[in-house]
Amino acid sequence: MAAGEYEPEDDEVFVEQQIGPLGAQHFQAQYEALSQVYRAAPSQWAKHTLAGAVAVARAWKLRGGGFASTVSREGWEGFATQMGKAREAFEAAWRLRTDRPQPAARMIEIERCDPSKDDDLQVGMRQWFDRAVAAQCDYQTAYEKILWFNGRRWGGSHEWQLAFGLACAATKRYDLEIPVQFTRACNLIACELDDWRTFYRQPKVARALVEVSQGLVNEPTRVQERWMRESFLAVNAWLAGEFALAEKTFAALNPPRLHPEARKKLRRCGFSEAWVRREVGIELAGVGAAYATGKEQYQRGNLGAAREAWEQALTKTSGPAAELLTHRLAIVQAERTLATGRWVAVVPDAELLEWDAREGEWSVTPDGTLVNHGTDAQALIVYRARVGPEFELRAHYEVEAKENCCQSLGVAFAWRSEWQGMRWETCGALRGGRCPLKVYLLDRHWGRDELVSEPLRMRPRNELFMRVSGGKVTFQFNGQTIWELP
Repeated sequence: MAAGEYEPEDDEVFVEQQIGPLGAQHFQAQYEALSQVYRAAPSQWAKHTLAGAVAVARAWKLRGGGFASTVSREGWEGFATQMGKAREAFEAAWRLRTDRPQPAARMIEIERCDPSKDDDLQVGMRQWFDRAVAAQCDYQTAYEKILWFNGRRWGGSHEWQLAFGLACAATKRYDLEIPVQFTRACNLIACELDDWRTFYRQPKVARALVEVSQGLVNEPTRVQERWMRESFLAVNAWLAGEFALAEKTFAALNPPRLHPEARKKLRRCGFSEAWVRREVGIELAGVGAAYATGKEQYQRGNLGAAREAWEQALTKTSGPAAELLTHRLAIVQAERTLATGRWVAVVPDAELLEWDAREGEWSVTPDGTLVNHGTDAQALIVYRARVGPEFELRAHYEVEAKENCCQSLGVAFAWRSEWQGMRWETCGALRGGRCPLKVYLLDRHWGRDELVSEPLRMRPRNELFMRVSGGKVTFQFNGQTIWELP
């Protein structure tokens, strides 16, 4: 900036590069250092907007990300001080340029987090949203903020989020991102529900979901997005219970697989593309009722009744649909076998139908070896069988990567319930630098508290052993007992 890379007329571009979608991750990691750079921003408007963003980041750092009851008095005081500074900065920026959406959109968060505004909270949030979209009708951050901060965890409701989403869908402006906000509202609601199928298959939700998805597919200005939009149509038709449309759309995909963004959406629901394609086949085969009965009985722990329902459905299906039923029956058999105290060989199937691949890229070799393809990101895969509170696990694993690279492998299992939710224990080996072995305690949000750290170099082929019995956890790595939790 000192060399004149950004002129005053480039100030909006500069701000978006810093705190917009492409720069947000870098900003969150480096905002303190960047705050010094921002003093040379190309305009007063940019300086105020970025100062507000820095103040918000500092506020959340001081408060922490825990529940309100876990925040210290000092944390609340620091939070309020920094949010006050953010308000001053954003309001100053908005007064300078009311024709720009960035400050107004971020004021939605300030209004929601201001304890003095409880009485007119919705009025303030909506006022700033209206100001943001008056400047740019489809400014993404404004929609993200108004939807998020009207969620249940913030004192809002699913009803408000759904009504807002439906209003966005009703615009039918498929050339803009406004109708897409309906699908995002649905995603926010569904992730807080145990029974997301019932939500998505409400007539008004299902109808709007399919209509928006088809509108985006057919929008001429989105021809470059066609694969992604058709992929979302296939997934959303399945969510809405429109199985014939889902099958037709899956069959017409070109390339003949789901777009990566659509696969991510399925993973958030706990399913894979292979699973959904087969479930669609089950529904179209006319055995959806028997399949649903089996799922209900399985959730209740009635394994015999679940097996009976799925075996009945299996007699009336073939091909891929039958494969899903076969693997669901295999999970039932694994649980029944484990309940007798016998060992179960967990050999992954080629399509991973007995697994829930939450994160990362996974595959299975012809000999049944489960492989994670490292992508410099987290990976998580869950075996669908419920192993129960008493079990032993034996496994081998290998790491094929550079010695100075960081890799880790962990085996997690539910340990106990606490007021903040389920606690998990993870016994894991982490390689990097001196190759230490670490054991972690994780909660349901994957926050980490390191319990044990010992230097232990991995071998080309490593052995893990875990025993959970009588309220005691034993973890061994390459024959050495690392941890015993009473």
